[in-house]
Amino acid sequence: MASALDLAGTVRGLEPEALLARLRERTVNRPASVKDAFDLADALLDHTSVRDALTRLDRVALLALRVAATTGTPADLLAAAAPSFDVAPDEFERALSHLDELFLVFRAEGTTTTFGPVTTVLDDDPALSQSSLGGTTPPSSSRPSTPSTVRPKTNGAPSASTRS
Repeated sequence: MASALDLAGTVRGLEPEALLARLRERTVNRPASVKDAFDLADALLDHTSVRDALTRLDRVALLALRVAATTGTPADLLAAAAPSFDVAPDEFERALSHLDELFLVFRAEGTTTTFGPVTTVLDDDPALSQSSLGGTTPPSSSRPSTPSTVRPKTNGAPSASTRS
């Protein structure tokens, strides 16, 4: 798992415009107390801020975040997610990239991992366990299904959405 120090390094390495663009999707508690990259990292990893960010994620991103608690390459993480979901590799990579943009995962040297406080928030909510995320049928939408649509694994039994 990555630390606030890793996040501070990421924040310091961004151009101001890129940092502002990425922060638009996050809530920063106590903005007046943010004086430097370390303060911003701490604020982004604050329990309330992380919880708020999680409420805006879809199930693919939540599953990607859950499996990223164990450091791995995108292929390793996708394999870890496979028991719960059939997810297209490109959709999974988009989810990881979005999580990176939101400062919820740390990506370096071809691997991805979560930050400790993010994993703590995930662990606090049983609905965010891998089995729970994979065991719930996604809500139907007005959008037509595409090859990258997530389908829960059913161990050979037809799901409610595939029965006639």
